[in-house]
Amino acid sequence: MIDTATGPDLGRPLRHALPRLQRATGLDGAMAGTVTQDGRRLVVTQLHGMLTETMRGFVVTRGMGAGGKALQLGRPILVNDYLHATTISHVYDHKLVEERTHGLLAVPVHVGRDVRALLYGSARTTQPLGERTLDASARVAAALAREFAVEYEVARRLRIVDELRRREEPRPVAALHEIHEELLSIARATSDDGLRDRLHVLCDRLRPPSVRGGSAVPHLTGREHQVLAAVALGRTNAEVAEQLAVMPTTVKTYLQNAMRKLGTRNRTETVRAAREAGQID
Repeated sequence: MIDTATGPDLGRPLRHALPRLQRATGLDGAMAGTVTQDGRRLVVTQLHGMLTETMRGFVVTRGMGAGGKALQLGRPILVNDYLHATTISHVYDHKLVEERTHGLLAVPVHVGRDVRALLYGSARTTQPLGERTLDASARVAAALAREFAVEYEVARRLRIVDELRRREEPRPVAALHEIHEELLSIARATSDDGLRDRLHVLCDRLRPPSVRGGSAVPHLTGREHQVLAAVALGRTNAEVAEQLAVMPTTVKTYLQNAMRKLGTRNRTETVRAAREAGQID
């Protein structure tokens, strides 16, 4: 479960990414870790297919070794014949000797401009690693970055909920409605089954009293209002997305939420129902 005191839960998606990385690249082993808040160090927390536990808990410093270089530069680093490579420092060689590592790949996982984690792939054979391995690992890292972004966004919204509840003001009820609906939107959009289940549990806990009991006028979030107002002017999903600086799929999700609340089946019905309910002009 996401702990609002400590931030997003990155360990679960990181752990699940390692088997995907191994399958996608064909490498012998994989490991990963999250970057500290100051961006200077990485702590290896997850292992998959490694020979020993020697790397678990290992701290990698920015600029040192293949991982430290990937962290410093913010781009993948691929090293063949690791122990004899001249492009990296060799302060961690003793660890890799235990793993019989010959080739090593380190791929940063970005959320926005920041590197939040590194994925490692380890090869024990002398077969050179190349562009196909880099491309496959980049796809896994990109998928993981999207999962991280969702985790960070959920944690941010839950911190808002905590703050609103501490204030004990009338306004939080409406804000809780909106956050509750946005979390549901994320749950419907994510392809991660584990995250979806956890989000539904959180939504049940966060659901404001008026949502549980129902109301005569459906509650639309601010974003749903904006989307419907734009659709009422004849704009397409792509045009609304550009106007609101979001993805077209996000606009579609907001429309689907509004349809569900208003009991409608298409855009025309939804706009008409929203007008009749006084939700839009």
